[in-house]
Amino acid sequence: MNKNGVPPISQKHRPLALFINAGFSEGLLGSLGSLLGGNLGGAIAGVIGDLTGIDEALSLTLPTGFPWGYVFWLRPEEVIYHHPTRASVVQTLGGAWVDDFGEGLVDITLSGHTGWHYRVGGEPAFYALRNGCFQLYHQLRMAAADAGQDPDSVQMIFIDTLHGCGYVVYPESLQTRKHKTRPLLYQYQLKLKGLARFA
Repeated sequence: MNKNGVPPISQKHRPLALFINAGFSEGLLGSLGSLLGGNLGGAIAGVIGDLTGIDEALSLTLPTGFPWGYVFWLRPEEVIYHHPTRASVVQTLGGAWVDDFGEGLVDITLSGHTGWHYRVGGEPAFYALRNGCFQLYHQLRMAAADAGQDPDSVQMIFIDTLHGCGYVVYPESLQTRKHKTRPLLYQYQLKLKGLARFA
């Protein structure tokens, strides 16, 4: 309990999630806020949206304009934020000078596995993450370009309620791994580039 008699919020109730938004709308933050606000608990699956092979009772309804979403119901084993600067240091005989262009784009790395939950298996959860992050995301951007629309209208959103931040991101790479020491797990390392931050 804190000094006001309110129990501390468990990290389990501070989800991390990825969404694809096809057509950026002003209601984005409100939609994500209501979706993540009180609807996610330990008993709700981490995979949401239209996913083949997932129990319909465990899926959540996405707001309009969100064709895909994924909640990391099993928290990544490691979350790394790398905040670079756009600066170049030049050392000279008389000292040094710095070309400083401010804050750079944030690198986000998520490493972990999708588990073997008794109702939502690690295998379909892994496929949902892989297929949404790369296949669907790039297919939607290509479809927008083919239709004469701006492909940047299709955006991937990363929400981290544990660290209190959210970014429009670009998926740079997804490394997958199966190892004999953990044969039942689908391990991953997902690298995202934070293009823009919102509160």
